[in-house]
Amino acid sequence: MKSFFPLLAVALAGCQAPAPLPLPQPSTEPKPITTVAPRIAEPAPAPTLQPHQLIEALLSQNDALTAQLKAVAAVPSPVTATPSPIAAGPTSSLPTPATPPKTEIVPVVPEPMDPILVPNAEGVIDVTAAKAAPTDEPTNPFAVRTAPAGVPDLVLKVQGLIGTRCALVNDRALSVGDKVEALTFERIDANALVFRTGKFLLKVPVGEAPIKVRGAL
Repeated sequence: MKSFFPLLAVALAGCQAPAPLPLPQPSTEPKPITTVAPRIAEPAPAPTLQPHQLIEALLSQNDALTAQLKAVAAVPSPVTATPSPIAAGPTSSLPTPATPPKTEIVPVVPEPMDPILVPNAEGVIDVTAAKAAPTDEPTNPFAVRTAPAGVPDLVLKVQGLIGTRCALVNDRALSVGDKVEALTFERIDANALVFRTGKFLLKVPVGEAPIKVRGAL
């Protein structure tokens, strides 16, 4: 009987429901945002080569460099042509350059000018004196000599000029090339006519005074 009451108390206590617990109310305060930094992957450690692997890598690099050097040496370099000396002799196929002819310089000797005779103070052109003078001495136009017998003096009176090739002489119009006795009308100079007789030129001025020509043959 004594053990029955405690068992009954325990049974009754187990049949009673416990009082309900209060439910938690939601909080109105904002929760802090937690930022999680991304995790950076750490680099993998470099593999450690063994001594025999390092030696094999160096040998392979050495072989590659040796092959490159051989390839560069195998490229042919540009060949520079060196002129070879040409042996002189009859067997040479190259023609011998011709020697240019020597040009001789011939000095130009001016032709001697024909002597020009002019009237002297008496208005006489003495051709006889000019012919009698030596060839190596200058002719004196003022010398007066006796004309050959039977040859009269020729009188010329130049009355004027007509243009550049004509003149009025002894009341006659003369052109270049015309003749007056033994004289040939050669050209017109400044205020004078030039006549020729043989190798001599006679210069007869324009004016009223007549000019005598002695010994014109």
